[in-house]
Amino acid sequence: MANLNVVQFPDAKWGGLAALYSLPMLILFACFGDIGRGFTAWICTAIIIGVVKTYWILRKDTWFWLTMAIFAGLQVPLVIFFPVPMTRNFTVWELLPVAVLDFCIMSGCIAWIDRVLKGGSSADSAH
Repeated sequence: MANLNVVQFPDAKWGGLAALYSLPMLILFACFGDIGRGFTAWICTAIIIGVVKTYWILRKDTWFWLTMAIFAGLQVPLVIFFPVPMTRNFTVWELLPVAVLDFCIMSGCIAWIDRVLKGGSSADSAH
């Protein structure tokens, strides 16, 4: 198992790259005339890319990729049921809290699963 003490949180460059790499999601939905869902899919995909980058040290663990696939599947209802309304322009500052919450939930789950699979508990990791 990997040492999660050396996770690399994405910097501004990686945030930009994640947005660029996930841009095809926005374009795909825009081509079908649903820019609101496209914007939500774009944000969700960028967050998943950011989590993968953060925990890239775990890339050789099968459970990591299974967990990421589950997270990707859990993003689908967000895209379907919570499209960003295009009736007004949303700013990054309005959407950032939701994106940060999404990132933190996924990161916390991955750290917890890694700790469980290593056989430790949260009390063990506090010492």
